[in-house]
Amino acid sequence: MRLAPLLALAAAALNTTHDRLPSGTAAALARLELIDAWLADGADPPAHWAVRKPSDVAAKAKVLVESKQKEVNSSWLSRESYRDEKTPVVVKALHKAGRFQFGHRESDIAYFELLYLELLRGEPGIPVLYGGWATKSHIVWVTSDGGASVGKGLGRSSDPAKLSKAYDHRARKHPIEVARAWFRCFRSFGERGGFVLTDFKPEQFTLDALGDIYLVDGPAPNDGAIAAFARKHFTAGVASDIIIPGAEPRTLPRHIDLEPGAPWPCPADEPIVCAKRTYKQHHCADSHCETKRARGAPELAACRGGTCDAFDWRAHVYDVASRDWLLPRVISLAFDRSDATRLEALSARMLAHDPDARPSFDELLSMLD
Repeated sequence: MRLAPLLALAAAALNTTHDRLPSGTAAALARLELIDAWLADGADPPAHWAVRKPSDVAAKAKVLVESKQKEVNSSWLSRESYRDEKTPVVVKALHKAGRFQFGHRESDIAYFELLYLELLRGEPGIPVLYGGWATKSHIVWVTSDGGASVGKGLGRSSDPAKLSKAYDHRARKHPIEVARAWFRCFRSFGERGGFVLTDFKPEQFTLDALGDIYLVDGPAPNDGAIAAFARKHFTAGVASDIIIPGAEPRTLPRHIDLEPGAPWPCPADEPIVCAKRTYKQHHCADSHCETKRARGAPELAACRGGTCDAFDWRAHVYDVASRDWLLPRVISLAFDRSDATRLEALSARMLAHDPDARPSFDELLSMLD
């Protein structure tokens, strides 16, 4: 499927009440086509990227993250690729990814993160994508350095969040600005972009010296134009059957990292099936997660008439108000208690059971202003 049909899909998606993609959507989708051509058709990396080959980046300075799945290093752009002062960057590569192939999990993770970074280029809270290159064994991509991690831990009762001193200091001194930074970031990737973050934890976010907060790990394309664009690479079908004692086998959507908020089938007495559309640290539907400030939005685990409730970015409005490392942390640390009172009033509205009753991030920013 080439550009014209995709733009038609985007136009249809923009008619929905909850999809508020940024201006320039057509141009952004055209840039995504260039990524497709690079990864799937063997074309050169997009010409507008500053980084298109390994020599465009200096030698790595240090390892930031080392896991079974991913390696993340700090570095800087070479003078040949970016004629400016020494520019710090983050270089990501997935281990054992092999040659790029749609349907291969490591390839898909890289692909979805590239779509996220390119679609939302220039939006608040989105790292700058400088570019990348492909080898026979890796997909490598290079982004701006968004600062230090907000915290560590999964942010649930069994693994509570440990917040950075810089984050706590800023929350104490500038609570309204911290709340504004959170709202801007979530508005960009969720409300405007149509993504949801399923691997929901503090270390996915960074705080820079200016107080801006960035989502540094790619979220899942969930609805609107971005989901329509990504869907063309994944044929209809199922990944596997899920077996529930005493019930008929149920089929799950084929790709858990694409459209996780879709209405899966579910038996009425097993809402945990619906919760499995997202990671445990996000849904927190298990008993050990049921603490006052760790619950996920109700729609994440709701099963009605044999179908899971659909969910979208509005679940993140609930998340920001319910997780103890987000708005509750800012409220508790705020030195100016009048600022805390303002944020508490917003928080009460954000925790509405009905997603339609929650304010949008756009509205929340207007309320702060």
